[in-house]
Amino acid sequence: MVAEPISHGLLAASEFSGEHIPLWAEFDPSWYRIRYAQAIADMAGTIEDDQELLGFWRHHGARHGHSPNRLFDELWYRRANRDVENGIRIGIFEFGYQHYCEIGFRARSGHWLFSEEHYFKCNPDLTLSLLQQQNYRNGYDHYLAIGDREHRSSHRFFDPDIFRSSLFEKRLPYEENIGAFSQFLFSPKAASLRTSWYFDPAWYLSKNPVVEELIASGEYIGPLHHYLSNDAPTAFNPHPYFSESFYNETYPDVAGIVQAGGLRNGYEHFLNYGIAEGRQPIGGVDFAEYSRQPEALRRIRQGRASEIFAQWVALQEGGHFEAPPAPMHAGQYAQLSASRMEAILPLVVRTPLDFSFVGTPKISVIIDVRNQFPGLLRSLTSLHESRRGDVQVIIVDAQSSDETASLEDYVVGVEIVRTPHRKQGLLWQLGIAHAQAAAVLLLEPGTTLCYGALTAACKSLGKPGVVAVGAQILKDDLHVLAAGAAVFRDGNVQIYGEGLPSFSPEVGFTRICDAFAGGALLCDVAALRAVEIDIEFEYPTFRWVALSLALRQSGGNLLYDPCFMVVGARQKRASETQIRQERVMLRQRFASLLRYNPAGAPKMEVRARSIGSKMRILVLAEQIPLHQHGGRLARTADIVRTLAGDGMQVTVCPIQDCDAGLLDRVADLPDNVEVIETCDPAQLGVFLDNRAQSFDAVWICGGSVLNRVSYYLHERAYALPTCGFVLDTSGLDAFDRYLRERQKGKRDERALTDMLEADLQVELHEAWFCQAIVTRSSFEAGLVRKLGYDNVSVLGEAPVSGPGRDFASRSGLVFATPIYSEASAAYRDLQWLMREVFPRLDRRLPPDVSVAIASHLSSHVDLTEIARYRRVEPSGGLPDLDDLFSQRRVLLSPSLYAEALPYEAQRAAGFGLPTVMGGEDSEAPCLSVLLDPEHYADAVARLYQDEKLWRSVSEKARASVGDAETYRRALGDILRNARVRKED
Repeated sequence: MVAEPISHGLLAASEFSGEHIPLWAEFDPSWYRIRYAQAIADMAGTIEDDQELLGFWRHHGARHGHSPNRLFDELWYRRANRDVENGIRIGIFEFGYQHYCEIGFRARSGHWLFSEEHYFKCNPDLTLSLLQQQNYRNGYDHYLAIGDREHRSSHRFFDPDIFRSSLFEKRLPYEENIGAFSQFLFSPKAASLRTSWYFDPAWYLSKNPVVEELIASGEYIGPLHHYLSNDAPTAFNPHPYFSESFYNETYPDVAGIVQAGGLRNGYEHFLNYGIAEGRQPIGGVDFAEYSRQPEALRRIRQGRASEIFAQWVALQEGGHFEAPPAPMHAGQYAQLSASRMEAILPLVVRTPLDFSFVGTPKISVIIDVRNQFPGLLRSLTSLHESRRGDVQVIIVDAQSSDETASLEDYVVGVEIVRTPHRKQGLLWQLGIAHAQAAAVLLLEPGTTLCYGALTAACKSLGKPGVVAVGAQILKDDLHVLAAGAAVFRDGNVQIYGEGLPSFSPEVGFTRICDAFAGGALLCDVAALRAVEIDIEFEYPTFRWVALSLALRQSGGNLLYDPCFMVVGARQKRASETQIRQERVMLRQRFASLLRYNPAGAPKMEVRARSIGSKMRILVLAEQIPLHQHGGRLARTADIVRTLAGDGMQVTVCPIQDCDAGLLDRVADLPDNVEVIETCDPAQLGVFLDNRAQSFDAVWICGGSVLNRVSYYLHERAYALPTCGFVLDTSGLDAFDRYLRERQKGKRDERALTDMLEADLQVELHEAWFCQAIVTRSSFEAGLVRKLGYDNVSVLGEAPVSGPGRDFASRSGLVFATPIYSEASAAYRDLQWLMREVFPRLDRRLPPDVSVAIASHLSSHVDLTEIARYRRVEPSGGLPDLDDLFSQRRVLLSPSLYAEALPYEAQRAAGFGLPTVMGGEDSEAPCLSVLLDPEHYADAVARLYQDEKLWRSVSEKARASVGDAETYRRALGDILRNARVRKED
């Protein structure tokens, strides 16, 4: 493109003071001469000189709606921005491009196929401040310069991958050096190709032949250009799966918004709002059923509803989203495993598996075998693949007649003990006698270790009181074969978890259990040698269970660890006669142990799956409580962590699904906490039925949660404890609303107080059901007591402390209050900071002082506007708050939360990070100031720059952090008191 910068008279904004000129700010004479040839000829004849042509555009062409280049669309800009069109009509601006260059470029989009909002939302590693530091004027400037070639997303209707596939389908070259967007705009053949599943260009042309004529005349470059830019947007459908007429007739509320100019057309509403609202795109389709599938609902909750429609359209057209293949049956999985062993056998023959080690091994592996060579080789191969050089392998062979007899040809560095004995107990005893390590792994032939399994098991074996660790045993189809076993009072053995997906909630946490029935067991060698191994049991399940009970009877704990994951084979089932006989033997041998176990009865499996917990607690929360979610959810995560660390069995049951995946839960919550993925109120009754009498106490997180589940708590009272219900009211919704309304300043204090009392009555309507009510501060406790409750306790936040840098080595500001909705007080706080405080800080702080927005954000919260502030740093994913709290100099938390610091401010205090809050409480462990922009900005600047003041507030904050043991005792006392009936 032969281009020259447009006169700097138009680029009046201060951002254009540097040498860099955006590509969209360049006049393209070659393109302009072709695009507007007829207009040039009619108004000026022939213009050969490029500079003269630039003058023609400025003085004549621009006023007639001419664009200076193909990267800015004058007519589209005017149609998309009615205020600009009105400004042109009354003489404020000469043309749209003038508005864009002077002020519009900061927040508005200059092209129909680029969205500033979409660009920053889909690329969280970018913010306007970061781009300006790199000398880019806006997101569009960055995208044209490098973002296009970096394969970044720029618009919902332009997916680079789909566009590239369309090029290949038409056998057109893909010019990677210029980027997909540029190729689409610059290549006439490319402009009619599909670029997303939201628009079908071929179908569009077939239904609208007049568009082809407009494209041929040069008015539009392709069908997508026409669809997004024409002046009759409700007259055209994007593809056969959406109908404007159907949508507007079916939903007159949307039609009214479109007619008033609030939206371009019904399709825009459908993609932005309609999918999440359950609206239909066209009559006679099954999209509603598709959108109710679990994965679709999850995307809706994550604010990605439009992706569901794109995937559904692709399925209709046989696109990239293929249906999963039919599942294999068990026999096919077994055959696949056998085939794998056959395939690697020649490799093992030529290169034997080497288990040689030097020094003292850390683990001695004992495998007893008789004529099970394929299974043995499978187990040895998995051991070898773990690449540990500290494992002693002992094979106890009971006179095998298959290839096991010549095992030396396949392995090196193993100890092979051959014996005429066939009783497994004796074989184990022989192997244990040869063990050199402090830990012994008993492994069944055919059982294979998954990645990291031994490391996880060794870590668990090191926990206090644990003498053996059992595995999560999977079948070849990777569903659970066994996750521990329960032994009932009559000696009956119940395998737990069979058929569940691996790491499903019921089997995805560590627990102390009765026994293990096979597969793999990692034992402390001293404990193993101290017990008498029974040799009379013939049925493998009972042999393993008898060993487990013997270890338990010696005084040790057996820990199930799901990360100790192995793939095993199902044991051959014994006859009913043999099972009955060995059940009696088990009951007699371990009578003193089993007489305290539950009786075998329906629905007792879950209750019997774990033993030894001090208390079994059900936590009912709105969502899975994770620290990364901040606020009350982080508080609940601390409570769960403390209870689990105190030896209690905690089951977390969220009544609303969220986007927290397995990896988030594993990384944040203790490994001995059971987390039910979703249990909405309608499912809670079934859940409680299945867990009848499985809980000693119930911790309910918030009055809104209690109100939603109270019916099911009444209906299933027989399945729940009589006492032990605790309502944690921390972060009262009523008080949050009170703060929001007070920020608006439209009501007097009396009206606000009346509103607060009425809202509290609604929020705590069912609080009488609980034996204890917990608040986070004495202020909130006073609010609750005013409603007539005398069973109120105050539980502050769990104390956290960490290393904090001194004043000089810290820099920058941080805002960390979680934002769950755009109606929340935290969102208003951030808007207030951006609009009222940050501009004032620009006059008080050096330009290099940045602001980190480290809040947890609900999927429906959009901070694109806030990210445009030049000091805001890109999030780049979920930040580590503790790192930020130890590195930043000041925390911003303007809302007044009475006498208690917000959760994030209390956590920051543990790292010596002082907070500037709204209010005038001189006793608060923060810098508390009048909630006025000038006062607040002045306080932030003083605290940031005055080292003496900073040290004083920092030390005060650290001193406010409580003691972990005191917190643990207070939490335990609340639960114990809730379970004890107080007599008059």
